[in-house]
Amino acid sequence: MKLLLVLSKQNIPLAKQEAANLLELKKPKLDESILVSDTKFKELFPRLAYTGKALLYLFDCKASELAKQMKSFDWDSVYEKNFCLRISDSDKFKEADLAGYIWDRVKKPKVNLENPATRFELHFTEKRVYCGKLLWENNEDFESRRAHLRPELLPTSLHPRLARCLVNLTGCKGQDTIIDPFCGTGGILIEAGLMKLNVTGSDISPAIVKKCIENLKFFRLRVAVKEQDALKIKEKYDFVVTDLPYGKNTGRMNLEKLYSGFLKTLKKNMKQRAVIVFPDNVKYKPLAKTAKLKIESEFSHYIHKSMTKKIAVLY
Repeated sequence: MKLLLVLSKQNIPLAKQEAANLLELKKPKLDESILVSDTKFKELFPRLAYTGKALLYLFDCKASELAKQMKSFDWDSVYEKNFCLRISDSDKFKEADLAGYIWDRVKKPKVNLENPATRFELHFTEKRVYCGKLLWENNEDFESRRAHLRPELLPTSLHPRLARCLVNLTGCKGQDTIIDPFCGTGGILIEAGLMKLNVTGSDISPAIVKKCIENLKFFRLRVAVKEQDALKIKEKYDFVVTDLPYGKNTGRMNLEKLYSGFLKTLKKNMKQRAVIVFPDNVKYKPLAKTAKLKIESEFSHYIHKSMTKKIAVLY
């Protein structure tokens, strides 16, 4: 199946990699925030965090060729019951005018602007226009799961959208095991649990573990969490996803010692891939190299004016 994915403009490189790893995209082509690729994992669309829509790819062309393309396209082959046409990122064309070309090419056309069975969309970039049939739209309510709305608060907890994206970057699909060894109050565990993945968590602080368990109960999730030093983990896991602890009152050398020790432990116990979030003031590449870990991909993600996170996918 050839797709058009409309990526979130919050962080396009991160959105592209999330989709590529989760959906196993083949030779994805990126044009601004539009991603074109093949995939066989359409059932995984609801897991995506930084993709706004998934559409069945119909065609793409230059804007100057759009009318000709729409006149000749076999709309009847993808039409169901009724339709509407929507245009994004362009004020040069009118939806009603272009919808007329679809009307003329369908045997028994019927328009439904409110709840169409077939929603065609045109997405414009600087150089091309992409046409697709809507398959899925992201209506996930991430805001309702933000840290301050959970029973137990930890101010440094990741935004739920980012937490879900980190889990998806692993590419985990089935019963593979995931651990967050610095789970805090459970932001990553909540997102993985809601996706029904085989996830577990741990933290060195018994007080934090109790808070995490309360948050998981609030979302009716059964996820195993225990008190454990992340540097002493001996069990093996397929994937590791975690946001490393940091703090202004913690010396830089102490942090680097912690991170270095953790990465060495990670190398011993990770079977496939790890997604690790570092504070931007830590030079993690030498630490990863010392631990004999390789960087598959890396991203910067702006949090607020005084903080940018560095996300590294390691193997």
